[in-house]
Amino acid sequence: MPEIYDTVNNTVFCFISRLPLALLFFCYAVQCQLSDLFAWVVDTLKNAIRLHKEEFGIEPVIIGAERDDIIGAIVESIEDGVPYDEYKQLTPEAREAFDKGELVF
Repeated sequence: MPEIYDTVNNTVFCFISRLPLALLFFCYAVQCQLSDLFAWVVDTLKNAIRLHKEEFGIEPVIIGAERDDIIGAIVESIEDGVPYDEYKQLTPEAREAFDKGELVF
């Protein structure tokens, strides 16, 4: 019985002793993938803004109200032929609050 116990303990110890290094490599891999994904999103957003500017002569007005799919919203506005303007999408009351700095996204 002690031999089996020692073997199991050694296996567990080896696994645990290597875990931090494995986690470090895993986190590094995830970070690289996330940074690649972030760079792709930023590039895609820049392209959408560039296309909007080419289409309408102005950049889209982004105040932070659209949080889910800003890229899709900009592309949709280009397809619809209407400049993207989050400020104009606010209600008059929300615009007033935004202008006063009381409405923050």
